[in-house]
Amino acid sequence: MDQRWDQSIRGEEQPKNFSDHLTLITIGGSTTECNFISDGKTWTDILGTLLKNDFDNVWINNAGLDGHSTFGHIVLMKGHIVNLRPKVVIFLIGANDHALENISKQDLANIRTGLNFHSLKGFLKSTANYSEVASLALNLHRYLRAVKLKFTNHEVDFDKALREMSPVDDEIFLKEKKEHKQKYLPGYELRIRHLIALSKENGINPVFVTQPSLYGDFIDEVTGLNFEKSNYSWQILELYNNVLRSCCQSQEIFFLDMANELPKNSGYFYDWFHYTNEGSKRFAEILYSKLSLYLAKQFPQFKKDYYGNRLQHNITY
Repeated sequence: MDQRWDQSIRGEEQPKNFSDHLTLITIGGSTTECNFISDGKTWTDILGTLLKNDFDNVWINNAGLDGHSTFGHIVLMKGHIVNLRPKVVIFLIGANDHALENISKQDLANIRTGLNFHSLKGFLKSTANYSEVASLALNLHRYLRAVKLKFTNHEVDFDKALREMSPVDDEIFLKEKKEHKQKYLPGYELRIRHLIALSKENGINPVFVTQPSLYGDFIDEVTGLNFEKSNYSWQILELYNNVLRSCCQSQEIFFLDMANELPKNSGYFYDWFHYTNEGSKRFAEILYSKLSLYLAKQFPQFKKDYYGNRLQHNITY
């Protein structure tokens, strides 16, 4: 694997006897990277801790990248993941593919090239591939620029946001739904199928996760706020989740419907998509409850017994 990319993933170092481990990598955008959650508290970290109670030799790493869509995931898979060949890749997708026809600027920004001396930003980005100090400088540069442009993930005042939302005209809504179905969803489906094919061709078990959000028609039990006005945005997101559900069902690919499983609760989200520490924990717990059963079936050789010892299986390779 390219050691430059290895500096970007969050988690334990790659074990030398990689094939002897139950290896998992999570791939997605900022809701996977969880850049504003401390190491050890991301849903990937918590999921790994939970899995280690049930399985032996678990290795899990977080390859989420802020802004990455399925365009970027395909590049990441081809350039790095297929060479590493983890046993499982978990894709949390949907939010960053909204109304996307071509590879995005965020995807392109994460595709690493050689050294760039044409600008400060380009130089910092390219040298970050080789230097931890430069990587730190790049992260600071990104943060300050994002603050200036007001692009940072930040806590939303949901009361204010809901009051400022205008009702959506039914005719406009139907027109937009039609546009997504005709213009954006066919390409999204093709990219999902490409990710499935890349995984299967390289002996990787793909697991897909639908995108949760705080958008929806519900009364928030924490604040008592009525989120009905945000339901328009939820229905658009569900178009993408439905494509993922359909794709996985038709190809018999294991998927976790976190869009429906994670409760809509403002205690779990600090904005419309990103999780609080408590939300990250709840996300991981729900994911674990479903994923552990799948892994036990697919990889019984790593399953522990009641006492924490690895079960013995007569396995024929």
